[in-house]
Amino acid sequence: MYAQFSDTKTNKSGLEFIFAELEDFVYDYETEKIYVQKFIEVSRNDFMRLVDMPDQRIKVFSINDTFNSYAEAQHFLNNKLHSKLDYFVMEQMF
Repeated sequence: MYAQFSDTKTNKSGLEFIFAELEDFVYDYETEKIYVQKFIEVSRNDFMRLVDMPDQRIKVFSINDTFNSYAEAQHFLNNKLHSKLDYFVMEQMF
């Protein structure tokens, strides 16, 4: 998730929040390591530097300009994640 200034100004913050996935990076949740191109490990510091470079390949899932803060956007994202995890767990049980 990241934010940028919005042209529509539909909220107090003047920001729109973009929910997206970086296509060139993979995070291994078991080892807590970040990989570029799925097999080359990069440090967190290198990742932060690489992510800030222009022309990142990203897959945008949605853009929302109704949130007034990062906290609201993060809460929305966490709720989405929890609902997907709950659905996945229920599917595994039955």
